[in-house]
Amino acid sequence: MNGAGKGAGIGSLASEITGIRIVTGRGDILDVSATEHPEISHAARLSLGTLGIRHLRESGDDEALRLTAVRHVEKNAIVVNFCRVDSSVGWRSWPMREFLLVLPFVLVSHTAFAARTPTVVPAMAGVYDGVHRDWRDSVTLNRDGTYARGSGDSGTWSYDGTALVLKWKNWGPETLNFVRRGIYASSSAANFTLTARALASAEPVLGSYDAVHKDWRDLVTINADGAFTRAHGEGGTWLFDGTTLVLAWRNWAAESVELGEAGRLVARDGRLRMTRRDEAKVAVPQQPERVRHIRVNKAVYKANETIVLSYSAMKGTSTDWTNVIGATEATDEWGNWEYTNGSDGGTRTVKPLPAGEYEARAYFEGSTDLVDRVKFRVIP
Repeated sequence: MNGAGKGAGIGSLASEITGIRIVTGRGDILDVSATEHPEISHAARLSLGTLGIRHLRESGDDEALRLTAVRHVEKNAIVVNFCRVDSSVGWRSWPMREFLLVLPFVLVSHTAFAARTPTVVPAMAGVYDGVHRDWRDSVTLNRDGTYARGSGDSGTWSYDGTALVLKWKNWGPETLNFVRRGIYASSSAANFTLTARALASAEPVLGSYDAVHKDWRDLVTINADGAFTRAHGEGGTWLFDGTTLVLAWRNWAAESVELGEAGRLVARDGRLRMTRRDEAKVAVPQQPERVRHIRVNKAVYKANETIVLSYSAMKGTSTDWTNVIGATEATDEWGNWEYTNGSDGGTRTVKPLPAGEYEARAYFEGSTDLVDRVKFRVIP
C-alpha cells in the first residue's frame, strides 16, 4: 500500500480519501464525499483545515490506521509503521513534503481520527435474525465487509465499537446501536433489530484481567453483557469468535487478542497481554435458596398419629392461614384449615387422618392463592 504519489497510477494521501467529516466555523457538521456535498469534496480532501476542522475521514481501503513509528527516511520520502484495527502491522511511504504538512494534524487528533473510523470487525461475522418494520429475514454479515439478506438484498457493513452501519445497495444506510452481546437495534422508526443466531461460548474469556499494554497497565473486566471496562479509563464492547477476542474501544481503534493458555490473552504483535485474575472469574449466579412457609415433621404418618405442621415467614396478618387436605384437591378448596391469628410463624396439630396422600398448604391474607405446599402420606 504505497501512497508516495510518484506516478499516474499511485496517488497521494489525499487521493485515497473517499469521505470526510468536517466541522465548519458555524458549528455545522458536514459529511463530504462524491455523493454528499460533491461540490467541495476535492477541496475538503486538500484543505488542511481551511474549510473546517476535519473530524473523520474514510479511506478507499476503509482501514483504521494508527501511526506507531517512523521506520526510516528516504531521499524524498518518509516510511512509517502503522497498526490496523486487527492489530496487524504494516508500513507505507509518504512524500516528505506531504508528511510534514499533515504531521501536526496526525499528532493532535490521531486517536479520535483513526479510531472512530468505522471498520469491519471479523468477529461480528455470522448469521443474524433481522426484524424490521417492513420485513423479517435472516441477515448474514460476511468477514469481507459485505452482507446479504436471505431474500438477496445486500450491501456493506462497518462497526465502530458502538454503532453497526448497514449501507444497502438499493436504499439508504441504517445504523443499529449495540444493546448487549449479539444484539443490535436502531433508534429510528424502522424498529430494526439484529440478533445473532449463534454465539461462541463466552465462558473462556469472562472475568477480570491484569492487562499490560504498550501504553498503559490496568485492570480490564470482560462482562457477560458484551461490554468491557478499564478500572482507570474508557471501555467499550467486545466480540469473541471462539479464538479471538476483539476489544472495540469507544474512543480509539479496536484491538485483538488471541486466546492462549488458560487465563491468558495476547495480541499477535505483543502490544497487549492480559492475564486472568483467578479470584475474579465470573461465577454462574446461584439460585437463592427457596423460602419455605410450611413443613411437616414427618413424611409418613401412621393412621393413629397426630399430624404436626410448622409455618414460617408468613405475612403476619390475622387472615394468613394453613390447610391440610387431600393431595388431589384443588388449591382453592378448604379442608382442615386454621388462621395463624397474626403470627408470622408457629406450629399446629391436626388429629389423625385416614390412610391416603395429603398436603399441608399455606396462604396469605385470606386468599386462595397458594403460597407453599408440602406432601405427606398416612399409612394404615
